[in-house]
Amino acid sequence: MTIRMLLNYWIGKKRSGFYVFLGFCASSVYLAGFLIQSRQPRLSLVFKRSGFLALLVIIPLIFIHRNLHALHWFLEHFKDTDHLPKKQIALVNSFCMTLFLTVAFGALPAAAFFFDPLWQAIGRWFASRTSLDKAVYPALYMESTPIAPPDLSGILGEPKPPAPWIVLLDKIVRAAGSLLILFLALLAVRVLLLKAWAWITKPRNFDSDEKVCLTPVWTLPSEKQPAKRRLVSSLFGSYDEKIRQKYRREILILARKKRRRLSAASSPRQLEEAVGLADDPLHRLYEKARYSREKCTRNDWDSL
Repeated sequence: MTIRMLLNYWIGKKRSGFYVFLGFCASSVYLAGFLIQSRQPRLSLVFKRSGFLALLVIIPLIFIHRNLHALHWFLEHFKDTDHLPKKQIALVNSFCMTLFLTVAFGALPAAAFFFDPLWQAIGRWFASRTSLDKAVYPALYMESTPIAPPDLSGILGEPKPPAPWIVLLDKIVRAAGSLLILFLALLAVRVLLLKAWAWITKPRNFDSDEKVCLTPVWTLPSEKQPAKRRLVSSLFGSYDEKIRQKYRREILILARKKRRRLSAASSPRQLEEAVGLADDPLHRLYEKARYSREKCTRNDWDSL
């Protein structure tokens, strides 16, 4: 029972950030193998193989988790429905999962031939097993001798040094490229740290103020579909999104200070009463941003 509870807890959410972090770690191990290739060739080969194999395993795991999460959400959302064929749904999903795993893991060894470090090792192993050795894979054992380039100085003359403006332009481009790479690296590290900190500090008993029951899952073809609202209308977000973020931030800050547990089924008024938030303008604008078809304006945001 404990294992089943842990499995349901794990597949209860998508966990996309966790798998992205694993993929980043596997890529870092593979990149570290390239960096130490000249100094430690054996250790470099181990790093590259480990990172590559880990990345090949992580990719199917993402699809497996998404499938299990979708099935868990469906059964949990419609658990009160009469005559829901849960066993039949699980059986069909198991058959599809088995077919997917067979195709996926059968294609992974074939994909290894197209990447650097595994195709040579797999080729040597296959050649030794089939006793064809050098007849099938001669390129694996071929020793190439370097060829010296021809001396064309007598025909073309000595090369002239580049012009000063070319040297200056080259330095400017190199400096700009280095700064751009450094900026992107710092931005990536910042995003990863913010994602990790948000995952650590997010409440485990509050659904981020997004109630599943408020959003219709299925609608009949004859029903008129409501227009989808875009929360992000610009680079910095719309005023609806800013107001909802401010409301959520105030609720969570007060809940941490007073050590209150927030129920996912609470209404906005019940949340405010639980944490002691007495801010009528914020409550009014939050309901407008969340429920009303009229979007919030700059004046509404400035009033807060």
